[in-house]
Amino acid sequence: MKQVILNNLEVLLKALEEEYNTSPVRVEVIRNHEPIVYDNEKYELVKGTEVDLPRWIAYELASRNIVVVREEPELTIEDLSRYLFLEVHSLKTPSALQRVPRDFYPKLRLLLRKLKEKLDKEFNVQVLEEYHRVERYSMEIIRSRLSKILAAVQSPEELKDVIDRMTPEERVLYMFLRETINYWVERVLGRKCDAKW
Repeated sequence: MKQVILNNLEVLLKALEEEYNTSPVRVEVIRNHEPIVYDNEKYELVKGTEVDLPRWIAYELASRNIVVVREEPELTIEDLSRYLFLEVHSLKTPSALQRVPRDFYPKLRLLLRKLKEKLDKEFNVQVLEEYHRVERYSMEIIRSRLSKILAAVQSPEELKDVIDRMTPEERVLYMFLRETINYWVERVLGRKCDAKW
């Protein structure tokens, strides 16, 4: 049963990841390349032009030095430090959930992956310390945000303003937990209830 529940959550999270990876990102073409067709869309890659490509294609072409990605800045350890400060120094209530960028978790994964790749190429104490600091800050942010999200799940009312400050991944978790708990309550009581827990 645990596996079925986790599989459902995994499907939802994979769908979010797919949505992020196929979202458009602007690139500058630095080397001519034959046109690319993806999802019935044709992308012309002419040196000196800018074009919007699905994110995963953009990064694949960037790794081959065909394009340069023109995207918003990556997440930095300074950003994490600021989010951590705001999150842990706010009240522990759902309404105190701080707003973070919509793509916070994908950018966090990217930051961790880049630091890990640096370490794999060449051991460096400074990079190792930064990697551990990013991991620690990440977990503290997640713990703080989760405690507020769990409190929101327990609220009898849907807290729209709090939901609006959640990332897509957090919204999936919130809805998943809320629906699962409501279903569980109905099952143990043997009937549908007007009152939500």
